[in-house]
Amino acid sequence: LPPSPSIAVIGTTHLTTALGYSVYTTVMLHMGKHKCHINPNISKHLNKCATVIDVESITGKTAYCRCWRSAKFPLCDGAHNKHNEETGDNIGPLVIEPKKTA
Repeated sequence: LPPSPSIAVIGTTHLTTALGYSVYTTVMLHMGKHKCHINPNISKHLNKCATVIDVESITGKTAYCRCWRSAKFPLCDGAHNKHNEETGDNIGPLVIEPKKTA
C-alpha cells in the first residue's frame, strides 16, 4: 500500500518544526553570548557611568549627549545623526536652556 497523504503531511510538519526549533535555539544561544551594550566606550573602567552637572553653571543653551557616541561626552557633538542613519533610531540630545531673567 502507498503511504497516505496525511502521513506525508505529518512527516513534513515534524521536519519543519524541528528545523524551526533548531534555528530558534541557535539564534537565542548566539544572542545570549553577545549582550547589547548601550554605552560603547565611555568610562568603561567604572562599574556605573554617572555624570553630575551643576545646573547653576549653565550659562546658555547646552546640548547633552544621549546616544553615548559623542567625542565630547557628556556634551553632544551630533554623533547621534550617524547613529540614527545606521540604525534607524531617532535619538537626539537633551537640550537644557536656563530661564531668562527679566
